Amino acid sequence: MGAAHGAAHGAAHGAALGAVRDLQGYLQKGRLVLFVGSDLPQEVTGAPERQTLADRLAQEKGLAPGQSLSAVAQQVMAGGNRFEFTAFLKRQLTGVQPGPFYHALAGFVQTTFVKGTIITTAYHRLLESALESAGVYNLQTVSQDSMIPFLDPDAPTLFKLYGDIQQADLIVTEQDQNALIRGRATERQDMVDEVARLFKRNCVLFLGVDLRDPVMLALFDDVAGGKFQVPAFAVWRKGTSDGMPEAERQSLESNRGVRVVEGDEGAVLEALGG
Repeated sequence: MGAAHGAAHGAAHGAALGAVRDLQGYLQKGRLVLFVGSDLPQEVTGAPERQTLADRLAQEKGLAPGQSLSAVAQQVMAGGNRFEFTAFLKRQLTGVQPGPFYHALAGFVQTTFVKGTIITTAYHRLLESALESAGVYNLQTVSQDSMIPFLDPDAPTLFKLYGDIQQADLIVTEQDQNALIRGRATERQDMVDEVARLFKRNCVLFLGVDLRDPVMLALFDDVAGGKFQVPAFAVWRKGTSDGMPEAERQSLESNRGVRVVEGDEGAVLEALGG
């Protein structure tokens, strides 16, 4: 048993090293894009992850726990209370401070990814805050189409697919997400088109993303065309309680073009920056 565990650990370590080498190749060519989700624990990011937000909102509204944030928000909206869940998110995410992951990400942008593109589904402003703490003030934040024509190719860019906590128009409910992915979200059509181009031309590294999320799978199908044309990578956090079954891992690689690597997001960024 011990020998088998050691062999598996060695194989995982070797896979991680190989992934980093491949990612560095795309980075050097200027063809690496980061996709940052909201599925890392609060002690890592500084902000509650999606499931925590979902359970808190459900408890506040007397709804069943264990549902996704989009499902809970959909039920709140069905009662004619859209402002209530957006106000809830603002209360939960305003004033949060960056954790280790966002400081690592800011350091990567500052030293290595100075012209890079990041896509995120997070509503908060933790990356912006971490970069400002590091003395970087040129991050371009895009949360609606009108900002795209003014982008500077020599500065880092953050596409906030689901919106920014400082705005009222957030993508939260199942209805919102379906409209976004299918190109029917007001003021975000050009942004989704740009994400599609980025997906098709670059290597995408997913960090803090639950790849089993139906919305992510729909995003792969409708935006990436089902399978990434350039190999994509996803860091699956060490210590995740259920791990990722090998069949799922193989399916993501063969059917979606996404190679799953077990590791720590901050450590991967540090290795890439090295």
